[in-house]
Amino acid sequence: MKEIIEAISTRIRSPILGYFSLSFLAVNWKAMYILLFSNDTALNRILYFDNNTSLHTLLTAPLLIAAGFALIYPWINLAFLYLTRLPTDLKNNLQALVEHSLILRELKLEELRNKYIEKKEINLIERAKRDQEIEEIDSKNLNEEIKRLRAEINEKEPGFDVNASDLLDDQIEIIRILTVQGGSTLQRSLVDASPFDKVKTEYYIEDLLEKNILHDNYLSEEDDYLLTLTTSGKKIAVDKGFAS
Repeated sequence: MKEIIEAISTRIRSPILGYFSLSFLAVNWKAMYILLFSNDTALNRILYFDNNTSLHTLLTAPLLIAAGFALIYPWINLAFLYLTRLPTDLKNNLQALVEHSLILRELKLEELRNKYIEKKEINLIERAKRDQEIEEIDSKNLNEEIKRLRAEINEKEPGFDVNASDLLDDQIEIIRILTVQGGSTLQRSLVDASPFDKVKTEYYIEDLLEKNILHDNYLSEEDDYLLTLTTSGKKIAVDKGFAS
């Protein structure tokens, strides 16, 4: 039973059968209407149907129409597809053009972004190189040069003479210790030999440097300053009898 129903369903869905059914109704619609829906007697309706139909109207004409439509329909469908191809192609071309423009814009933006990043990287590299060059400068040698120039300036400046009376007794003691050590010594040696604490001794040394009693010279190999009596300092040492 299931196979019969499926066979009938397949026949009903067949295009030829569908075309034939439509053609049959189109040719015999009036006779079918009277036969099915008229209020006349069944005999009169049958007679009317029989008088207004024939083998030509019931079979030949619907079959020819169905066959003709079955043959013509693919060509009609093809003509319809051909006519709709132009707007479809135009739509696809327009869409492709828009997508192409978007891709070009994205590529241009990407190129600009890459150039900006490259420029920033170059600037960072150059800045790093400059920083490295600055860091490579020996700060100790720089300090040594500054001290040397300051000593030269102090030696060349006329300035004013500082007498022993202008100094504190503790500063005089610093001059004595330095004189005993030969008139020059490393700063840490002078701090160690001083009877005063480190902070006080360093303060006296700095004050004597400012007054041009001492001058210093940085020794990189010792990592310390060499303190030396200037001419004014030697004069005070001689006046005080520290040097014979």
